[in-house]
Amino acid sequence: MKKGKTMKQNFTPNHLLLAAYGELAPAATHELQTQIFDNETLSNSLQEILDMQIALDELSLKPSNSSIKIILENCHEAEAAF
Repeated sequence: MKKGKTMKQNFTPNHLLLAAYGELAPAATHELQTQIFDNETLSNSLQEILDMQIALDELSLKPSNSSIKIILENCHEAEAAF
């Protein structure tokens, strides 16, 4: 990378799913949230999954087993949104 230039990370659908699992740093959450809610074609279930992860990140909590189960149950629908 050249000095003085900033590289913008482009998030793919896989990145969005990883974020739902809490694998991306909370610092990336704002960028993800911006991209997600600018795209009104995404399904509500994916937005709800990411809302849950954003809320957990803001509280600096790790997902509980029950929230992970909810994410896993909704994963297939989230993947279908893409």
